Amino acid sequence: MKWALFLCRLAKSSGHVLLDVRPPEQFSICHIPVAINAPWKTFDNKADVVTGALHEAQERAGGEAPAVYVVCRRGNDSQRAVARLHEMGFAQAVDVVGGVEGWAKEVDPQFPLY
Repeated sequence: MKWALFLCRLAKSSGHVLLDVRPPEQFSICHIPVAINAPWKTFDNKADVVTGALHEAQERAGGEAPAVYVVCRRGNDSQRAVARLHEMGFAQAVDVVGGVEGWAKEVDPQFPLY
């Protein structure tokens, strides 16, 4: 999914979760404000965080299954995380193409990169 489509979907629904699977050090440098940090290297240990965020999003959406968007720096770890989420039963998980570098290029040129 490209950032433009992601933004359109965000505007239409409150039932979503944005997972940022970068390491905490990178997340602390810069992140999209609504993102939840669930680092890829410890992703399986973050299942409770992911599940909790999904339940909250489902409540906000009036019971509908929330969309799960996954982002990393450029798109490699987020693809792995999406595959893992699918294995965990979260079929609605999708990768946001380009990661935070794509966000800086396509959405917010003032977004700090490292």
